[in-house]
Amino acid sequence: MRNKLIYIALTVLIILLATIFFVSHKRLRLNTVKQFERKMENKESFVLVLGESFCDICQRYTKETLVPYVKKNGQKDLIVIYWDKAFDNDYDAFLAFLDKYGITNDYISPTTYYIKNGEFVDSFKDYRTLEELEKFIEKNK
Repeated sequence: MRNKLIYIALTVLIILLATIFFVSHKRLRLNTVKQFERKMENKESFVLVLGESFCDICQRYTKETLVPYVKKNGQKDLIVIYWDKAFDNDYDAFLAFLDKYGITNDYISPTTYYIKNGEFVDSFKDYRTLEELEKFIEKNK
């Protein structure tokens, strides 16, 4: 009887730990500029989302679209940068970043870009659903 209880307790513990591990690795993380630059230097294909932490639409887009996307696909091919966090609220540094990568100054928060082999190929501004984001990615692959 005691061995059976230990077996059940260990099984529950393993399931709990596996669940925690899975959930923690499927949540959205904000990225750094260095992570973005590394992908660009390596000529990778990925999605870049630029936004800001105090933007209501960015928060909604993150919660309703990006988090479900990451839960479904992981975050390997998704870079999310909130300029106020990545640039410590230095808007001039953010503008220099936009200029360095040829991102037009008609930037609206949030803006989603598809980067193919290190080159900007497509973008959309504002909120999109998960389905719209997935179609955007498929179209640009």
